[in-house]
Amino acid sequence: MNNSKMLGRFVELGTLLVTALIPLMIGITALNAWHWNLSVPFVYLQRGGDETWQLILTKALIDNGWILNNPYLGAPGHAHWYDNPAGQASAMHSILMLALSKIIKNPVEVQQIYYIGNFSLISICTFISCRLLAIGRLPAMLVAMLSSLLTYRFNFIIYSFLGNYFCVPLALVPVYWIFVGRFAIFSQNIGKSNLLVLRHIFSSKHFLLGLTFIILIAMADGYYAFFTLLLLGFAIGIRLLAGDFKQPVLLVAPLVYCVVLVTVALSLVAPITIYKHTHAAEFSPNGVEDPVLVRHAFEAEIYSVSLKLLIAPSPNDRIRPLGKLGKKMIETSEIARQYKIGVPNVQLGILGSGLFMAVLIVFLAPALRERLGVAATAEPTAKLDSIAWASGSFAIFIFLCSISGGIGTLVALVYPTIRAYDRFPLFLVFVLYIGGAAIATMLLDTAQPRRRRILVVFFVLLTVGSLYDQIPNNSAKGDQETEKRFLAERHFVSEIEHKLPQGAMVYEYPYSRWLSNSPYYGWGSFGQIRLYLHSHFIRWSNGASKNSPVDNWHASLSALPVDDLITEIRAAGFAAFVVDRTVVKPDEYKKIRDALLRVSREQPIEDNNSHLAFFQLKDLAYRLHFDNAYDSADGIVVTDAKGVLESADMSRYINRDALISFLKESKRNSETISRATNPEIFRSTARMFRGDGSRPISPISDVKGDFQCVVGGKSDHNDGGMLFLDIENRSDFDWFLDQGAHPLRIGVHFKAQNGQILSWDTGYRVPLGNEKSDSSSGGRPRMVVPAGASRQIAIPTEQLFAALPAGGTHEAVAEIRLVQDGVAWIDGVGCDVKLKR
Repeated sequence: MNNSKMLGRFVELGTLLVTALIPLMIGITALNAWHWNLSVPFVYLQRGGDETWQLILTKALIDNGWILNNPYLGAPGHAHWYDNPAGQASAMHSILMLALSKIIKNPVEVQQIYYIGNFSLISICTFISCRLLAIGRLPAMLVAMLSSLLTYRFNFIIYSFLGNYFCVPLALVPVYWIFVGRFAIFSQNIGKSNLLVLRHIFSSKHFLLGLTFIILIAMADGYYAFFTLLLLGFAIGIRLLAGDFKQPVLLVAPLVYCVVLVTVALSLVAPITIYKHTHAAEFSPNGVEDPVLVRHAFEAEIYSVSLKLLIAPSPNDRIRPLGKLGKKMIETSEIARQYKIGVPNVQLGILGSGLFMAVLIVFLAPALRERLGVAATAEPTAKLDSIAWASGSFAIFIFLCSISGGIGTLVALVYPTIRAYDRFPLFLVFVLYIGGAAIATMLLDTAQPRRRRILVVFFVLLTVGSLYDQIPNNSAKGDQETEKRFLAERHFVSEIEHKLPQGAMVYEYPYSRWLSNSPYYGWGSFGQIRLYLHSHFIRWSNGASKNSPVDNWHASLSALPVDDLITEIRAAGFAAFVVDRTVVKPDEYKKIRDALLRVSREQPIEDNNSHLAFFQLKDLAYRLHFDNAYDSADGIVVTDAKGVLESADMSRYINRDALISFLKESKRNSETISRATNPEIFRSTARMFRGDGSRPISPISDVKGDFQCVVGGKSDHNDGGMLFLDIENRSDFDWFLDQGAHPLRIGVHFKAQNGQILSWDTGYRVPLGNEKSDSSSGGRPRMVVPAGASRQIAIPTEQLFAALPAGGTHEAVAEIRLVQDGVAWIDGVGCDVKLKR
């Protein structure tokens, strides 16, 4: 190797080192990471959103070796997180963090160091990509720095995959090569032998590099993989228009890229697909697909952008007037939207917006295009003018895919699974910067020395100004309040772990089902499982996969009176009870506390810093074992027969009289009893759960009861009086009103005084007032009416009139009836009342 080549390589390596270090230093400074404890999350919301979910995934990855199955959540079962494919579709990041965890043990630290390291990784990959596209060293370095410090990165700091997009610039390289006809060169140089052409293409470093990049993007993120597939399809279409259809062999390499990308992406989510087929009830309870998991074509309209939003400055722009302008542009756009999205995912910034406007002008002005000497077709060459032309074409295509009513929304009609087309403009930023870098390279290559120096200074200053614009003024996410709360929770969990044995199960109150609406945590919250982040060996009750057998078991328990709930979890083997006082109101906590003190081993730990309370539970004299469906108890292990005989705490799964009779006859102090040998000891599950809303009641005629309707008194807010509804349950099972997939509820039909039907089941259901509510009832208040007991509900009569269709009468007969939604109205359980405004 001659000296000039060696010097060139040293310069390239030196440039690469600078390209890696500068963004890293800027990123750490922007995050204020120099002064932040990296074992504390930068973002940690009070009630837990996606940032908690991502942190849980990282901890599960380190604890269990992968993210899909977690024995530390969903006790007494295991959590199987197959209902959110994002983490699995981003497997490459998990692999890299798993490797990092061999050095760094704390999962929060692993995730955040990985994020910080991506400032360098993105910059390096962008530099390499630019150089592979023949872009000059200086423009490549500047583009690399800009790309690693996009506003988008700081907006998606909570994720381990979306903000760590180092594969995106790499994936664009083969897309560019296809567009400019890079593989057509083999046909020109080798001749007409298709076999020979294919042989040289498949053995070329360009094809193999491109294939590597395609595999990486397929493993990096499902959305980014899909957007790359769209760009590959667009590039293939351009090559067809350019005449490659005359020699189909030239399309083989691009088609191989498409097939490999789809194959790798589908292989990654294959475990989820298989699990869905083998656990259909979790995804389609009662044969109906869970609405939360359904993707609709219209969602592509919601998660889309517009030209206005793309060029809007960030509301957190460091240049204050631009920030105000951006805020106004976003707010005026939001007013027109039924579904609000807030700040757009991707903002082009001043430089990106300028480049995009230039693209639009050039493409919309043919005369200007000719004046600038821009070719109207893609030459089969890697010349820089072709790269610039390709960038403009890609920019227009990405824009048309991303906007409301654009190509993406048309694709969603056929494939609605991908909906967040507002993330596609991340690729738009890259192609704009690559196109700008190609033009900058051409200017530098043709400039005289003096002009070249001026251009270098200009490009460097432009980059510095653009970085100042891109990095938001709220880039430092961490704050003292977040750190204080997180460390308080860590201390609390550490303290209770010292009191519990290895593998102990802890019940978390309140129960909350993830990807559901919780009256405690809100919709889609993950705050109910956040304590797992701090533990080492505890098994927690929350966090089971939605609609799984153990999750349905927890939902049924949450409907019980607190004393019965405590009995059931003790029978299941839970050693302790934790109350999240950040969401439980003081009066509710007092009731729970009083009940827990009666069965606690010692005084509770009530931590005011974390607002959490811990109660260690006394052992019951027995423990239940459940079947896989958690529908029934398969067995009971009695550890202290005398204790069972003396205790009044008996699980609803057990026939107390039969168990006591067995133990008296056995005369042994310990027993292991199974349903197979002693079925009389175990209660019939079919009857036990009949009224809890988890399944249809059959026969429905077994629902027996009586309603009494009395109108009287005045409410505080209207003159229509109050309807007092007395409910008596004469069935041999409890009624859990407003709970489960088939809830027992109180509906109303309306008739005129002459018997004419005014409305028949408009969907209105009588509210239950200030009764307890939880996520198992979708956030609605619920009420338990035990067998043989009565309850009263007070309803303002004006509410009933409001349920009438528009233009209703001033007089009506309300036929109030018990109904099991999705099953039947229950004849004979109801009352009629005449209403008058």
